Amino acid sequence: LHSRPAVLSYARDGTDNDIVVFYGGNDGTFRAITGGKANANGGKELWSFIPSEMFSKLVRLYDNAPELVTGNSGKNKTYFLDGNVTFYASDANSDGRLRSADGDKVYVYATARRGGRLIYAFDVSDPDNPRLLWKVSNASAGLAQLGQTWSEAKVTTVMLGTTPTPVLIFGAGYDAAAD
Repeated sequence: LHSRPAVLSYARDGTDNDIVVFYGGNDGTFRAITGGKANANGGKELWSFIPSEMFSKLVRLYDNAPELVTGNSGKNKTYFLDGNVTFYASDANSDGRLRSADGDKVYVYATARRGGRLIYAFDVSDPDNPRLLWKVSNASAGLAQLGQTWSEAKVTTVMLGTTPTPVLIFGAGYDAAAD
């Protein structure tokens, strides 16, 4: 509902049709689909992920209860990973192609917005074989006051010793109880 997808051109085959789109849907899933105008497989789902925090919300979709009615301002609406998606990409050999075999790294960060107080990180260096990197939530050590993750997370690089390391910067979130 509120998500803005992240669109990445991997260019593994040297063309501009090796595109992957990552987005959170309001059906409970975070998805990766193929893109590219001349790609015959454009729009094909590569994979999807449902966070365990969302499992209990799926029943509401299945049962369609309580029923949504016009004018209730989303009162009965169920939200999932509907925040913006951010990515980090590092082309190790600067060849303009993102290939895991070359040591290139691609990380994608999914926020929940109204869906919760959490952020998920995935290693999608090989978009056909994603790997969960980590999850933070208000249940994580030191993050008890994390609110709904409405802000767009930003990636920057800091030096840890002599190693450039990506870090994620985001706001503390929205707390409806404190509004």
